[in-house]
Amino acid sequence: MRTFFEGKREQSATVAAWSDSTYKKVMSSTVQVMVNAGLLQPTPQRGNYEIRSIPVPSVLRQQLLNDAFGHYLALMLDI
Repeated sequence: MRTFFEGKREQSATVAAWSDSTYKKVMSSTVQVMVNAGLLQPTPQRGNYEIRSIPVPSVLRQQLLNDAFGHYLALMLDI
């Protein structure tokens, strides 16, 4: 997450102008939203998270394949 936000600081003058307090608050809120959504799982080591894979419903999977969007399926499944 730090790498992502550091990249945004380099790309955006608005983000670069954020105070350290705002930066930390936005990063913390983003992590919390991702945990609540089930996308991140806290690990036993405090401050570390594991990305959780999300099952793709078979109907969506088949539709993506039928519409020649299998490359999106590969991105979603990290394969």
